[in-house]
Amino acid sequence: QQSAGNAYLASPAMVRHGVEYFQCDWKDRVIAIQCRMLLTDEDRNEYFNSFADSNDLLETTEIVAKCFMDADVQMPTLDDVNVVLKRMQVCTNE
Repeated sequence: QQSAGNAYLASPAMVRHGVEYFQCDWKDRVIAIQCRMLLTDEDRNEYFNSFADSNDLLETTEIVAKCFMDADVQMPTLDDVNVVLKRMQVCTNE
């Protein structure tokens, strides 16, 4: 379980998983941003089953992990987010 201020990055294409959100007050809310490929259940199952008898999934996971380890990924601060929000509001009002 994560604590306040934690973040995680996962690749649903690498593992089957589900995110749980526990009931909480507004001040303890969870922000979740997800991007998923548009796959039918059949497509998704075919994709995962294609890795069943090979090392392809492990190799792919290692490549993706190395890319993230080598990347300069930084979480924005609240100030950063507010600056972008103000820019978006200005664009919307023009």
